[in-house]
Amino acid sequence: MGAPSPSVVDVRVVRARDFLKTTVAGTLDFERSRALLREALMQSMPADGFDLLLDLRKSTDVMSYKQIHLLIQEIKTTAPHFAQRVAVLENWGSDLEKAQFFEADARHEGYDVRAFHRFEAALDWLFAARD
Repeated sequence: MGAPSPSVVDVRVVRARDFLKTTVAGTLDFERSRALLREALMQSMPADGFDLLLDLRKSTDVMSYKQIHLLIQEIKTTAPHFAQRVAVLENWGSDLEKAQFFEADARHEGYDVRAFHRFEAALDWLFAARD
C-alpha cells in the first residue's frame, strides 16, 4: 500500500475591510457592503466548490442581527456551490449572543460553520478531515 494521497482544500478568505463600508456619517452602508461581498465571492469561483474563511474581526459591532442574517443569505445566493464549510474569524468577545446567532442562523441554512478567535485555529478546522 502506498502513502495516502494528499487532500486539497480550496479556502477563500474574505476580510471585512474588503467589503464592509461606511457612509460619510460613519454608519454601515449595508447595500454597498453586500454588493462588495457578492463581488468578492464571485471572483474566480471554482466549479467544484470552496470553503470560506470570513474574517469579521473589528467589524461585527457595526452589524445588526438582521444584517448578519442578510450576509448569510448573500453567501447562499452568490456561492451556492461552495463546500458548505464556513469559518468565521471574529472578536465578538462580550457579545456572545451575536456570535451564537451567526452560527445558529448559518447552520439553519445548511452550512457547517464555526466561529474562531484565532486565524490558525480556523484554518486547522477548515483543513481537518471531513466525515
